[in-house]
Amino acid sequence: MQNMKPTRFEVVALLITSVVITYYLFVPPIIGLADSGDFERILPWRGLAHVSNNFNDKYFSYFNSRYRIIPRVKEPDWYKTSTSLLIMPARWFSIRIGQDQFFDIRILAAVHALIFLCGFWLILVSMRSIRLCLRIILSALLIVIFADVGYIAYFNSFFSEGTALCFLAVAIGCALILINRQSTRGIFLFGYFAAIGLMLTSKPMYIPLTPALALLGLHLSRYVSYSRRYWLSVCAAVGLCLTAAWYFYQTPRILNIHSIYIGLFLDLLPNSPHPQDDLTELGLNPNYALFSGTTPYQIDSPLNDPRFELDFSSKVSSLTLPLFYLKHPSRLYDLSTRCVKYAFSTRVERLGYYESHTGKPPLSKPFGIWSNIRENLFPRSLWFFVSFSATGIVAIVLLLKTSSNIAKGMYFLYVLFVFIASSQFLVAILVGGGESDVEKHLFMFNLAFDVCLILLVLGAANLLQTSNLQFISKLTRFRILRPHRSNHVT
Repeated sequence: MQNMKPTRFEVVALLITSVVITYYLFVPPIIGLADSGDFERILPWRGLAHVSNNFNDKYFSYFNSRYRIIPRVKEPDWYKTSTSLLIMPARWFSIRIGQDQFFDIRILAAVHALIFLCGFWLILVSMRSIRLCLRIILSALLIVIFADVGYIAYFNSFFSEGTALCFLAVAIGCALILINRQSTRGIFLFGYFAAIGLMLTSKPMYIPLTPALALLGLHLSRYVSYSRRYWLSVCAAVGLCLTAAWYFYQTPRILNIHSIYIGLFLDLLPNSPHPQDDLTELGLNPNYALFSGTTPYQIDSPLNDPRFELDFSSKVSSLTLPLFYLKHPSRLYDLSTRCVKYAFSTRVERLGYYESHTGKPPLSKPFGIWSNIRENLFPRSLWFFVSFSATGIVAIVLLLKTSSNIAKGMYFLYVLFVFIASSQFLVAILVGGGESDVEKHLFMFNLAFDVCLILLVLGAANLLQTSNLQFISKLTRFRILRPHRSNHVT
């Protein structure tokens, strides 16, 4: 497609989305997410710090929009994330406009919003071949779902989920433009891989998605007209996998130890009928059952004891708990049943969304249309989760049967996001710390589930459009042939 200029419809849709985002993120009382302690992994290395040193002012209860600008720590980043690539220009811009003492997080929100709107526009462009009435319905769904406070509140925070949402929107837009034949230019294939690379490196939890996302990139190469498209896609896929591997080894091991500790002492042991036997099976000292219910962050945590830390870290790995649950299916079922109750909720219960000076109670949550709908509409049960995952199998069957390249691409995309949702749920409960820490880790699960809903609507709309055209064609043929047949009646 040569003309990438936004149409009137796209301009209106983008304006509506911009108004919604502006209302939530920039108009007082502004909405954001409180720090759960994770911001400290990024702030010092980016030259930022909390204004207050008081624990209650910094964490959990209220969202803070202002941070002190300080000299950046000169040592290499302790925790690497692509979110830093967005914070750096935001901090630079703040200093250049004269705000060199305090950083307003809304500058970072503006960076997030611009990238998100770019991805949203690409998705709108990919739908140009669809009837206007269906484009209106789909655009309305996109705005209601993805401009909901449960998602865009992350823009006013240093959490990596906001970065993942922005770049995933760009990647989906590039993929849909190629699949729907709105363009065959290689720039969109490159845009897909670049956006996915930035999404994957926003948070270590997304690394397991790399092979599937690379496979989609290889599939997208068939829609590109560039003569060396397959060579380009293979090189990009290999580069994506190498980047993910590098990022995995850059992740501090202490974070992995903390996740294992939380999953073990805050979930597995408290819900175990025989804690000491479980510890023995895991190769740990059975006397560690005394630490059941403790966290790695409290002052008297055993992880603060060098002897315990050395013994514990030498005997566990990221596969310790997953392998244990695979050996005990009934325990895995129990864990899944407990954790699935936190699914379909994007508003984090343990974090505040408003600033303290608004006078709202601690941990207050904003109203969100889609947040309310999804929290009350979808069953938070294991059977619903399994049923949803099974739709991916149906999509695979349809993918193998169809001969249309466009249909193949849409089915491939749907299967991919069913896989993302299912795998992220399992990663969250098995590696993310179990029930006690699962709520925020289900962000990508919820995002992938909502993408699947949109794809289902898009597929149904396409099927309806095709059926109507076939019906009109048959009706027209009938009306044309009927008088001709009547001429031969005697």
